[in-house]
Amino acid sequence: QLLKKISGLNIDIIFDAGANTGEWAKTAKKYFPDSKLHSFEILPVHWNEFKKNTTNIKNIFLKKFGLSDSDNVLEIYYNSREKSDSMASAYPQFLMKSERNYYNSKMTCVVKKGETYLLENKIEKIDILKIDVEGHELKVIKGFGNFIRNIRLIQFEYGVYNITSKDLLCDFFSYLESYNFMIGSLYPRCVDFFDYEYTKENFLGGNFIAINNGDEELKALLTRF
Repeated sequence: QLLKKISGLNIDIIFDAGANTGEWAKTAKKYFPDSKLHSFEILPVHWNEFKKNTTNIKNIFLKKFGLSDSDNVLEIYYNSREKSDSMASAYPQFLMKSERNYYNSKMTCVVKKGETYLLENKIEKIDILKIDVEGHELKVIKGFGNFIRNIRLIQFEYGVYNITSKDLLCDFFSYLESYNFMIGSLYPRCVDFFDYEYTKENFLGGNFIAINNGDEELKALLTRF
């Protein structure tokens, strides 16, 4: 619904951090067929599935590393029994007793700052940055450095993995508001922009949208679908 609502905008560059097997990428290209979509997927088990799911779709660039706040490596935990759609995370959550054997494998994976990637590829702006990296979202955001000012819309998840990563919602607000972003919860029919309050720290999951405070066009589009 979000992508459909903004489909009339001139969207050129899209970053998909945590691309998994490509379902979100396919949807994004449906609404923005002329865009250049840079998809970042850290787990090798997903790469071939991603390629299969995005065959014959032009201008999708799969990058076989993750985004973070440093150019480094990261220990990633995942379920090796799930061959095509494992929930991988650097911060395996505290699970219910019946689920504690889910993360049965780990792997050392390459990560790179968004700022580094932008400079390497001479990209000056991003229209949409979607982040779904199971607790590592704030590190991805911080990895763009001052380039964060040149991102028009950020979509990120916040939920139970943030208990383990210890990045609270207040940390997202503090960091993004310092760059003049406003933040809202994504619902099926609107984005509810709000000022931070501690009662929002519920770890119930869901997606949040950040846009520049002065972007009246986006603000008007997103307030009501």
